[in-house]
Amino acid sequence: MVDSTLFVIVLIDPEGDSGLPPGRFCDYMCVTTKGCCMSGPEILTLEETATYLRLNEQTTYRLLRAGKLPGIKIGHQWRIVREELETFMRGETSAAD
Repeated sequence: MVDSTLFVIVLIDPEGDSGLPPGRFCDYMCVTTKGCCMSGPEILTLEETATYLRLNEQTTYRLLRAGKLPGIKIGHQWRIVREELETFMRGETSAAD
């Protein structure tokens, strides 16, 4: 017998208010039938980061690779936590921290 069921709710920004193109992944929330909730950070792809920063994708790639933008490479793809990117852009921390 299953103790609880997990539902993953994906939040989409239909209007583009988040700075991403309309209809893109915005955030997610996990909810169980027992009522526990957790949500995770908004994770951006390299392409979404370039769009958000209004940069060319190659420029964004070079900045990530050089450590000038915060991000992590998973396999062959880059992932960027939007909150870390915004903190970095405000000058509150460096990508090396």
